[in-house]
Amino acid sequence: MPGGPVRGTDEHRDWVLGEIAAWRSAEADGSGRRAFTAWQRTHRRDAGHAWAVNRDVQGTWTELYAEAAGRPASAPVPYVGHRPPSSAARETQGDQLFPPVPPGFEAKRVSTYRNGQWTIAEPERMDDADSIVKMIAELPPIVGTRDYVVPPPAHPRPAELAACYVIGDHHLGMYADPNETGGAAWDAEHADQIFRRAFDTLTVEGMVASRAYIWDVGDFLHTDDTSNQTFRSKHVLDVSERWPRLFKRWRDMMTHAIDRCLEQHEDVVVEILPGNHNQHSASAMAVVLDSYYRNEPRVQVSQSDRVVRFHKWGECLIGGTHGHTIKIKEMAEKVPNLAPKLWGATTRRYMYTGHTHHTERHELGGVTVEVFRPLSPNDAHAAAHGHSSGRSMERLTLHKRRGQIATNRVDAEWLEWLMREESEAA
Repeated sequence: MPGGPVRGTDEHRDWVLGEIAAWRSAEADGSGRRAFTAWQRTHRRDAGHAWAVNRDVQGTWTELYAEAAGRPASAPVPYVGHRPPSSAARETQGDQLFPPVPPGFEAKRVSTYRNGQWTIAEPERMDDADSIVKMIAELPPIVGTRDYVVPPPAHPRPAELAACYVIGDHHLGMYADPNETGGAAWDAEHADQIFRRAFDTLTVEGMVASRAYIWDVGDFLHTDDTSNQTFRSKHVLDVSERWPRLFKRWRDMMTHAIDRCLEQHEDVVVEILPGNHNQHSASAMAVVLDSYYRNEPRVQVSQSDRVVRFHKWGECLIGGTHGHTIKIKEMAEKVPNLAPKLWGATTRRYMYTGHTHHTERHELGGVTVEVFRPLSPNDAHAAAHGHSSGRSMERLTLHKRRGQIATNRVDAEWLEWLMREESEAA
């Protein structure tokens, strides 16, 4: 037991008498059991917790005090417990922690008792922005380098054209059973295959353009973490694969899409927008892709934390947001306030959104707002509420002065039919 031998034993009684003798010699003017207990707690640390008169030791305080007269003082009690070392120990040990922190660990907080007062010190805490900046600064040295480089197109692309690849709510990781939903089946493997096939098709079938914009308008992942719930509403989600595997799969799918664009375009700009299903993992994926392509000057991955983001292509303003924070018909009045300089410097303005899974297009107040359908089908929750929508991915071609001049679209059902035909032929 901390502070001496086992209570109730003869050895414990002899030790207590030695403690009293030490106190008598140290505090000649002290008297009373309370003063002795206070001395133990201050100078002998945990010793004061080891005994109580008339309970643990035979005899009253007065009898013990008299019996201790002339006895040799007991040896100092070794420190046991979680209190800080004495002032004398602090002077000899300096700033060394006691007990020391085991190898591989660091102290989370340090408590010091001095002059009847506890002082607690903790490491300085960083806010979320500082933490993200620190994480980004540390990533490049530890993230592996790409093992190959995609060569640029053999022939120059028209400098006035840009292609916008808009990824609707892909919901990677969602599980859909046709017996429950009445629609198409969906799991992580199928979501991976059809996404790659869509990009393989759109990059070669659209108009030749110098720049590619990849707009992921949010909810690429069905679940933001291992809880398998939406972050704000806590809706329970049907998932087909563990979250760590989903995140890695998402990384591989995005690098496939970017590499396909590098083959057909001179440079690529990537926007990973947060949705209501992947509010946090969207930022993480942007950091991963930026680190992966850090030595590729033809790729720019946005590190913006804004929910609504904008780019300028000639006289075109191109913006995107998921759609869960601003209503579609409010975009025309919101965009001039969110991007006043870009608004004034452009004549053609476009906003790309998702969230509702339905095709919508509104021309209001000088801005064209378009809602893009996903490749994913309904899950059980959407089917139970009677929701339905088509499934597709689109590529838009923009001219610097003329605005949007062409649209290419691939339908999910057609891609699935092609994949089945190829599988049966093999």
